[in-house]
Amino acid sequence: MVVRTKFTQNTAIRSAIRPVDSPVKMLAEVWRQWRRQSARRCESGLVRNEDDDRFAAGVVSQTRPDVVNLHWLGEGFMGLRSLAKIKSPIVWTLHDMWALTGGCTYSGGCERFSIGCGECPLAGEGADRSAGNHAAKRRIVSEGRHAVACPSRWMADRAERSAIFRDVRVEVLPNSVDTDLFRPMNSTSCREVCGLPFEPVLMLFGSSGGTGDRRKGFDLLEGALNSLRGTDALSGVELVVFGRRFDARDLPVPVHFLGEIRDERFMPVIYGACDLLVVPSREDNLPNTMVESIACGTPVIGFPVGGIPDLVRERETGFMAEEVSASGLAMSLSRALIDRQRLASLRTTARDCAVRELAMPVQAAAYEKLYSEMLA
Repeated sequence: MVVRTKFTQNTAIRSAIRPVDSPVKMLAEVWRQWRRQSARRCESGLVRNEDDDRFAAGVVSQTRPDVVNLHWLGEGFMGLRSLAKIKSPIVWTLHDMWALTGGCTYSGGCERFSIGCGECPLAGEGADRSAGNHAAKRRIVSEGRHAVACPSRWMADRAERSAIFRDVRVEVLPNSVDTDLFRPMNSTSCREVCGLPFEPVLMLFGSSGGTGDRRKGFDLLEGALNSLRGTDALSGVELVVFGRRFDARDLPVPVHFLGEIRDERFMPVIYGACDLLVVPSREDNLPNTMVESIACGTPVIGFPVGGIPDLVRERETGFMAEEVSASGLAMSLSRALIDRQRLASLRTTARDCAVRELAMPVQAAAYEKLYSEMLA
């Protein structure tokens, strides 16, 4: 495995960062990384990856892989020109839309990735490089042997409609979860560890950016809660939030902000402490919080967007809002919170779904099959 930054002593994992053995080389590497960070975004949100990092490509070539599985190429990990030098068959696992667009990670409803991009709404007033970026990716894919693995049916649909991958094999392979780590835990013990009250029904919202990421939809949750102000649905209900940021708001329920969680071993404790995870994303692939919560037996409520409908199923893993709006979310929240016996009963069926469909051996077998068929 080749990663950008290595944190383990495992010899099977190699870092793609150049080793430095002198102060001069260290300063040169810092300067080089700073230039990459400065260049990787065009104006408001078009992510570029034009660096020709021969070191990263060389690390891959030295391993002489039968198949290369790409998960992420950002921040100069590997430039497009370096990617073109890889001769092994390539499987792209699409965690967002970057591989099939001219630079955006999520298109926000724009469909120009299907015709070659250009006239990019994210390019702002500067140079629009989206068409050139798109053409470079399309050329690399056309000249090699590629397949696409998508965590959700939504992402697979976009890959199949994209000008880059429409002639490439596309498979839906959901993300797995460590069902030994992410497992049901005693709610009372979890609340004690987190410093949360024992009696209330606890709703959970979380994302790496906290409430500041519009795509994650905290404003829609805020609107839904305010529309339920004073109703029986919110009686004895409190909200738990984690992430880098939480903007103080006048919400109709008490809020417990846990801050940024850096140790994933603490996440099962948070899920175990809560009764319901709210995923109000406007656009998403297969959110990790949703996958992890279901594995912990905590039901999920969300919108019919992205990969959320793949796993949020009525009477099994959670509740689905009928439309992407504060009012649509309010209706589903009311339905979930009024019948609290039913809410609690979903813990067992949610966990069963995760073990059956999301366990690591299930995903490993699917990827092994794809690799074998590419080499046949």
